[in-house]
Amino acid sequence: MGLLSIADKLHTWTNSLIKNRLPTLSLYYYTKPRLWIYWRTQPIHKLINGGSLTSSDKQSILFFTVHKSASTLMVNFLDDLSKVTGLTQIDYNGYFASQGEKGLEKQQNKNIISKVFKPKGYIYGPLRNFVAVPETEKYPIILLLRDPRDVLTSQYYSIQKTHPLITKKLIERRKIALAMSVDEHARSQTPRFVKTYNEYIQNILGKHNVLFLKYEDMVLDFRAFVQKINDHLKLNLTTEQINKLDRTRSFETQGEDRNAHKRKVTPGDHKEKLKPDTIEWLNKEFGEILIKLGYDKSQEA
Repeated sequence: MGLLSIADKLHTWTNSLIKNRLPTLSLYYYTKPRLWIYWRTQPIHKLINGGSLTSSDKQSILFFTVHKSASTLMVNFLDDLSKVTGLTQIDYNGYFASQGEKGLEKQQNKNIISKVFKPKGYIYGPLRNFVAVPETEKYPIILLLRDPRDVLTSQYYSIQKTHPLITKKLIERRKIALAMSVDEHARSQTPRFVKTYNEYIQNILGKHNVLFLKYEDMVLDFRAFVQKINDHLKLNLTTEQINKLDRTRSFETQGEDRNAHKRKVTPGDHKEKLKPDTIEWLNKEFGEILIKLGYDKSQEA
């Protein structure tokens, strides 16, 4: 075992002793140094610094979604899809999210967008919020969304238990979530998601180059999800390639584990966790959004 391997194991071991009791120390001792190293090895870092990674003449793809819609799983799915298509995956959102609030602001910087988004050679995603990419009509786009009421419910347990604490803001958000009920947290986060969904509806949904997919359909039949993407992008995938992309087993859960990152995948979770008056309030706040996306406003579980 080499010195670097020993140092790595020691670093990980000492972090395991402090991460729960001293999350801020863990952030600066362990998480930030590793994120710094990781992202400097990723393709997006080279693009932002003016480099080029591919000579492919294949059309680039934009993959938009929201948090708590299997977006973490989609990172790996898109990585495999990039290998099948010969494109290079760019995790634009992940890169800037690791930098905290300032990083999230940079996502919408026009100069950065112009450096990173190229019409040929890349798969961009999962993009967890709308990014004003120039001439989006020239890109084939996939838009994967989940019932926002389930998103809010899932987010509460994720922030409390499992979401990686990669910024000081997330450490603060965990403390706040732990002091709140699921209903209080859902209400507090609603404006943020109303904004995100409205941006998608106003800028992407219904366009001729956009494939709109629902999370709820994906978890029930992932192979059909892959086939729809195959058809939209005209990939002509083989059965072997579809098998490689299939993530059906990722959604096979036994009941619910609130301490797991993949806590519960079945649709309608908000009807079990939220109070009727909270659901009624959310139905009003997301009223037009639910209608346009085809979600039922019934409160029956």
